[in-house]
Amino acid sequence: MIASLQRANAFIIATDNPSQWFRYHNLFADTLSQTLQQQHPGLSAQLNRESARWYFTVGRPVDALECLFAAPDIDEAARQLVLHVDTLVENGHACLLMRWLSRIPSEIRDLHPGLGIAYGWALVHARRYKEALEVIENPLLASTAHCIRPLLLLISDRVHEALVVSREQLQRLTPADKAQYRFTAFVHACSLIYTGSYDEARQLLGSAELREAQRESTYLRDATDSL
Repeated sequence: MIASLQRANAFIIATDNPSQWFRYHNLFADTLSQTLQQQHPGLSAQLNRESARWYFTVGRPVDALECLFAAPDIDEAARQLVLHVDTLVENGHACLLMRWLSRIPSEIRDLHPGLGIAYGWALVHARRYKEALEVIENPLLASTAHCIRPLLLLISDRVHEALVVSREQLQRLTPADKAQYRFTAFVHACSLIYTGSYDEARQLLGSAELREAQRESTYLRDATDSL
């Protein structure tokens, strides 16, 4: 039946290349959602939570989080997002994170420093630098080492300051702080290149930690290749 519906372009769309997973067409999905809300008010939230649990069990956290935000169960969405935010950052999902994190109230984000840092990173990608600076100047993030401040300095052509701050942050971070260590190291490597320290930059980019980062993250690999 699914194959015939797909051939007829009726109601469903494949969401992966082997056509193993499908979703409803947007208009049809909207119609079903409206009908559900009219006939069974409140049931949609329960179904979204149950769908989220199922998606997590089959290793599809993005779909699971979409369901939690649709529920909406913002507290649980924030708790779950903390577990996956580094992977999303490393894979360059800035727009997705911006959409989600902007829906989480600041008082909830403040409970999870990693979400505040990710929000700052997403704002930088959106070129909303002033807002990104406001986010990282939150006193609750003061004791957390991260890549956002040196990145903002680098973008602002304050290269020598970016070099100093990124070096200080790297001394506080370890490879166990996976995403932040990798991004801060990349900012430091850029700063080294812009200040003419090519050998030191080459050594850093060739380190075991950053080679592993390039293997695991196409986003970081493309950024490294651009240098």
